[in-house]
Amino acid sequence: MLSTIVYSMFNQRKILKFRDVTRKDVRLKKSDKVVLFAPHTSETLAISPLMRKLSERLRKDKKEVFREVIEDMDVRIAINAEKLRNNRVSWNEKGLLERLFRLEDAWIRLQRLSRMIERYPDSTVLEFHALDKDYREGSSFQMASYFYRLPDTRVLILRDLVGEYEVPIRKGLREVDKSDKRHQAIVGCFAELNLKKITEEYPILLEILSKNIESIAMIEIPAYTYSRIRKTGIDLIDKLIFKLQKLPKPMTRFEEAHLIGMSEPVALSDSDIDGIMKMISG
Repeated sequence: MLSTIVYSMFNQRKILKFRDVTRKDVRLKKSDKVVLFAPHTSETLAISPLMRKLSERLRKDKKEVFREVIEDMDVRIAINAEKLRNNRVSWNEKGLLERLFRLEDAWIRLQRLSRMIERYPDSTVLEFHALDKDYREGSSFQMASYFYRLPDTRVLILRDLVGEYEVPIRKGLREVDKSDKRHQAIVGCFAELNLKKITEEYPILLEILSKNIESIAMIEIPAYTYSRIRKTGIDLIDKLIFKLQKLPKPMTRFEEAHLIGMSEPVALSDSDIDGIMKMISG
């Protein structure tokens, strides 16, 4: 997954490796109900086998399993991109677009999580994502300090779950100049961005998340990601490719990850499943 943390400040003093992720025996509050949440359609191929195998193990342990899946993320991004292209966005607006895509994504997921907490009281909620590469022990991994690694697995658990939502929402809201008509026109291209509603409600939803944090975890697994549109790195040629494919230009990193990017299936070990089962067994 190319989540918010990928674009945070990296530790430049040391080249971190995947093996540097701190191994920790993370434990969640025990429950007989488990909700498996998959919000990103671009990561479906990677995380579906994990969710399926985990569901089988949970049911063998007599636990109720519920699935919550957002199936139209890529469609929503494509619609946003089409509206933005019609508004003739420029390269100097790319930073604003990146913030708004991430704001919308975090807001949608936070709302969904809050509804799950209400709908499935006293349940364990696991949110699943795939990383942007199939990281191995010696792979460079500058995000190492953002995760814990379940012992004897390649399964990562995000350390700061509240920050995963709070940071992109705050940054996105701060990026918009409400008195700037151009900014307002761009915001209007995003169907889910009611800034007044978000400003009023996101602190409440973050509080709900914080109060239930012992029952919720975000799981990330390494997975190779390929682009359905191959870029050459030569701007003139890439512009032609984007034009022929009717893709927006400029395209944000978020769009590259979740609109034209696709994770590949991942080989899972019994240890990976065992590690997650141990985490949610209390």
